[in-house]
Amino acid sequence: MDAFTPSPAGVTDTGSAITLQGGDPYHVRGRLTDPATGEPTAVQACWFHFVVRGTGITDKAPFLTFLNSEDVEVLKVLGSGTDSFTLQVLTAAGFQQLGKWAMPDFSADVAVDVQVDLPKGLIALYWNQGETVLKRGVDVSKIGDIATFRIGVPSTFRGCTFSQVIVAAYNTIGHTVRIRRPSAVGSLAGWSGDAAAVSESAINDATAISTSAEGAITTFAGPALPATAAGSVIKAVAVAARVRKDTAVAPTNIRAVLKVGGQVCEAPANVPISDGYAGTSTVFPKNPQTGERWQIAEVNSEFGLKATA
Repeated sequence: MDAFTPSPAGVTDTGSAITLQGGDPYHVRGRLTDPATGEPTAVQACWFHFVVRGTGITDKAPFLTFLNSEDVEVLKVLGSGTDSFTLQVLTAAGFQQLGKWAMPDFSADVAVDVQVDLPKGLIALYWNQGETVLKRGVDVSKIGDIATFRIGVPSTFRGCTFSQVIVAAYNTIGHTVRIRRPSAVGSLAGWSGDAAAVSESAINDATAISTSAEGAITTFAGPALPATAAGSVIKAVAVAARVRKDTAVAPTNIRAVLKVGGQVCEAPANVPISDGYAGTSTVFPKNPQTGERWQIAEVNSEFGLKATA
């Protein structure tokens, strides 16, 4: 998943959670990307997960919307009156309701998981790991694919916070996201600036690290994450950053890097960057040094960026 693109107003992004004001103009969009190339992509099947906390919904504005590669809305979760939600899908006959269920208590965290499998005609939704809607044989002829999602907040849904957003090819129920922020410069310091410039918990574009040297690498250390619970596995590691370029002269791109077992491992593709700050996220599904599933000691390695042409 690419980093969020927020509406011009009504959105606060802290780097680990997003809070939206209520109202139709306010939203965030997430674009699916290919982890191998970093390029935009569309999928036929995926799981989508997030955690939400806020107040009740009292109108019928979309809460969660999926769009295809033609930017057409194809699947929606909507508020329905003051006490329920509906799940609707675009079919040959227009939007059809797949299910309706009682509104949960949003004063505490609510985990939401949506499964879409177009080849199987399967669409499912889970609240707090419990099956709420599960439909097979759905008419998906008008969907085509899933390329983008939009989280929007109805006008009476105020101060709503979203976190733990995951889009994956596997079951995301029960998944969590843990974050390491830079706490010290690592063993490679090829960019100017220190860890304090990029360690804020809230987004702050007033401080930054920079380089004008193609090939320059900088890495950081961060607080060690504790061991995973028994029976849990680490599905992926991602390196996220807000970046911009100042000129058209190289370097004009970056690659995420991890230093694992003393080896610097680059992402396989560049992350194109623009003239203004924008979020990026590069996913490493497996340890790039070994090709095996991640272990917590490896996750706690140094991470950073490389300036590329």
